[in-house]
Amino acid sequence: MTTAINGTAVDLTSSPPLAATDSPEPVISLHTLASGLDANPLDIPSFLTSLLPPSASLSDLDTSLNDLLTRLTLLSQDTSSALEQSISDISRTVPRLNYDLQFMRESAATLQSSLDSVQGRVKRVEEAKREGEGSNAASTKSLDKLAHLDKLKTRMESARDILREAESWSTLESEITSSISSSEWEKAGARLAEAERSMVVFQSTPGEYESRKALLVSLQNGLEAALATALEQALEAADADKCARFYGVFESMGREAEFRNYYYTQRRKGVLDEWAAFEGGDGLAGFLPHFYTVLGHTLEKEVEQIGRIYPAGSGQGVLAAFIQRTLEGLSPSLQTRLGSMADAQGPTALPELIKAYKATEEVSLAIHAILDRMATEAPPLSPNTPTRATPRKRDFPRSVSDIASQRASQLLSSPEKRSNSSINPDQWESTLFESFLDLQSAYSTLERRYLLHLLRSHSSSAKRDANALSDRSVSMFSMAGDAISRCMAFTHGYGAPGLLIALGDFLASFLEGSHSVLDVQPVVVQDELDFGMDYSTEDWTAFQSGLHVLKVCRDISGRLSSFEEKLRTSLDHALDPPPPTSTPTGAVELLRQSTLNSSDLHTLISSPPRVLLPPATKALSDLTAAAQISLSSIILSPLRSALSTYPSLPVWSSQPRTARRDGLSIPTFSLSPTDTIARVSEGLLNLLRVFEVYAKDPALGHSLATLPFIPASALPPASSTPAAPELVLSTWIASLALTLLAHLTRTTLPSLPRLTTPGANQLAADLGYLGNAVRALDVEWADLERWREGAEMDESGWKAKMTAESGGEGAEVWVRIGDLRGWTA
Repeated sequence: MTTAINGTAVDLTSSPPLAATDSPEPVISLHTLASGLDANPLDIPSFLTSLLPPSASLSDLDTSLNDLLTRLTLLSQDTSSALEQSISDISRTVPRLNYDLQFMRESAATLQSSLDSVQGRVKRVEEAKREGEGSNAASTKSLDKLAHLDKLKTRMESARDILREAESWSTLESEITSSISSSEWEKAGARLAEAERSMVVFQSTPGEYESRKALLVSLQNGLEAALATALEQALEAADADKCARFYGVFESMGREAEFRNYYYTQRRKGVLDEWAAFEGGDGLAGFLPHFYTVLGHTLEKEVEQIGRIYPAGSGQGVLAAFIQRTLEGLSPSLQTRLGSMADAQGPTALPELIKAYKATEEVSLAIHAILDRMATEAPPLSPNTPTRATPRKRDFPRSVSDIASQRASQLLSSPEKRSNSSINPDQWESTLFESFLDLQSAYSTLERRYLLHLLRSHSSSAKRDANALSDRSVSMFSMAGDAISRCMAFTHGYGAPGLLIALGDFLASFLEGSHSVLDVQPVVVQDELDFGMDYSTEDWTAFQSGLHVLKVCRDISGRLSSFEEKLRTSLDHALDPPPPTSTPTGAVELLRQSTLNSSDLHTLISSPPRVLLPPATKALSDLTAAAQISLSSIILSPLRSALSTYPSLPVWSSQPRTARRDGLSIPTFSLSPTDTIARVSEGLLNLLRVFEVYAKDPALGHSLATLPFIPASALPPASSTPAAPELVLSTWIASLALTLLAHLTRTTLPSLPRLTTPGANQLAADLGYLGNAVRALDVEWADLERWREGAEMDESGWKAKMTAESGGEGAEVWVRIGDLRGWTA
């Protein structure tokens, strides 16, 4: 092995180069080097010195040192790798050692107990021997000799029988051929069974054993092929006696499984033909009850046939396997047809799927009833029990629901009578319900599509007013309640997370689509004489309509709260075990093992959130806020109309008065507000009088937190009791005043064409007057004060303010004032 170090190839398997001396040093391998280090762990320098030649030139010494350094480096790497491997092995082995020690401890204790028991028994036997050694020695010796002779006789007889059976192999093939040609099936089967028992004689001679085994299998195959046609005819004719005889033949050959394959294939043809005759994919929900009734009648017939053909006690397992093979033979499969039905039905598929699922649950209960009845009617196994059950007549139920009711009564009377067969009786149930599992996993999508379809259907002919909105909300929550029932029926509660998603989207879509009711308000007619400060009949009609919409929002909020409580109650019991009389345990068990049984589901049930339907809650809050904004717009419409002409007043462009020629100055008096601002201020103050009449209306007191410009911190904590009229009045007045001031400072004032010095003085006077009016309403608006201060400033003060508040909250106000005054050029 070689490697490159500092550009020089070094042979790692050879020793370091020797000094040019007459007696070269012996080759030092890595193993020898490691042993030397282990022997001298404390005196490393002396050890290294001993490795170098005693007399050598510096260049040879340098070469030796480099080679030694390389070897030590490799040794260090090897040691590190070995240490890491040892640590890994130890960390992997130590936990197992603990288990092994515990196992050895328990085994030692068990062994000690067994040894004590054996020693005690040996001691008792030795004592008994010593006690009876004198009197019974002769009798014991005679009995031992008789036992030896009897054993010898038995073994000799067995050897004789086996030799006779072995001698009969020479005529085996001819005997079987003769029996088959004369249709003596039982005789041929018994002969083959005897031949198979004698195979033990040839185990010591592999060549002979293999040849005879091949002959035996060939003869068994021939007998089965000859018997197959007769068996199929007997099965088609439902001749139970013949079938029982044929079963005995197959049983004697050890081919019971092959007989059952013939049996299942022939007896399920009627059911499979009925399934194949159905062609319509979208009518599956109506076809399944009929198909399941046919299946139930077939199983009832098979109960009698199986009892007469198969050994007593095996009927349950045979029937369960027959059901399994029948379900597996459906072509196309139930799952394929369910998928086709879901595609054909589109958004309306969910109710049809639930009908199909309920029909499947009913047939499952009916099948369990049949299997339970077989268990209760099966005779106990005893030496005197006949090998075939005696036929007996029964009254067959005429439908699957009749069988299901029998199942319910049996479970109520004796639930402990469910028995387990050698074949898992629930395997067919898993096959039956697995067809629905993919669709159940997609329950959230199916439910959402169906609910939105109902919403579109219900909205197409609905009126667009507050009364219609109230009626529709009642219908929507009724539909949402039906969705809870569908979730329990189709997923037994395991689809709860998907249900919440579907319900949230459904109610949110309904509420979001209800905003159009706010667009159907009467047109507000303005009074040109007083700028709309006196509301007309149309104004009051619009106000009453908006108030009605707000009241409907309050009612919807109450319905949403009640529905969430109902939903919360359903979640508390979502995973409660369903009654076995109405729900097959296999269906629930399959859901429990599916992806629907997720951590999200258990978190939702154990720790449900405070708001179960956040999309619906947000959409309702948005609708309420929109209704409040619409109502505010109706109330403030006259005042906004008055402000619409404010930017066009000529005062903003008026020039300062020139000095008189005679040099006399004209005194300047304090400016009065413009008529527009005076009317607006008066209108704001009159809002108190307008709202005093409606302050006690519950609609106005609903959802004060969604009013424009009202922070949640300004309101008391939410309570179930209605808000006080004084709080409602003050909150609405503050919201209306802030809304109007925001319109003034963000829309009206930025629209001014320019501001001369007289115009700025007039603006300062107007804003000061308006500010006093809103302060009387206990309202403050920072931008109003900024505009007033800006109107009063000169250019130097404005520049200082711009520098101080550059990038601040009100920077855009100062920039706009500078533009209007011409200071930004």
